[in-house]
Amino acid sequence: FNVLLPPAFEVGITPNIVCADGPLNTLTATTANGTTPYTFRWSTGQTSMQVTGVQAGIYTLTGTDANGCSDTTTLTVTTPPALSAAVVTTPGCRNNTGAFAEVTITNGQQPYTYNWSNGQVSAVANNLTIGNYTLIVTDAKGCRDTAAFEVKGPILFTATFPKDTTIVAGGTATLTVSSSSAGISVLWEGDGQRLTGSQI
Repeated sequence: FNVLLPPAFEVGITPNIVCADGPLNTLTATTANGTTPYTFRWSTGQTSMQVTGVQAGIYTLTGTDANGCSDTTTLTVTTPPALSAAVVTTPGCRNNTGAFAEVTITNGQQPYTYNWSNGQVSAVANNLTIGNYTLIVTDAKGCRDTAAFEVKGPILFTATFPKDTTIVAGGTATLTVSSSSAGISVLWEGDGQRLTGSQI
């Protein structure tokens, strides 16, 4: 007589890799043939049918059916580049108004959503005061990055005019400017002319 053996029990892994890391990344065990119930053991130590928070690496799954038949499979997981949010701030004026922050995003998938800790929701946060803030950026796939930053005090500067403000033809006048930040520009206007620089 002939003995017919049942089809071999097999396990597989179905990946769902969305972000560089995080809870959206999953691996799910699949089965073919065998007899329920099944038990699973992942190389991470987990024993559920699905594992979450998957990062790049090599994952091994062993499945066993009710008859004690087992199978093992291995999957190498690669992940996309991480979403990255970098915030640049610009200080306000002497009365602590007008500071703003803008974000530059690397990787991820557009469109992005923005959640500043002061409630603003655009790529630029305006009218910030001195203090610490955070920004959470979420891309179209649900991947997130959080950036923490500080808005510092306003740019302070003083301008000292010459004692004699009458300039004869061919003469010069020098304006002395002291600032807490580099990049201060000087603009002179008069008699239909516009001149730049600390000396005219």
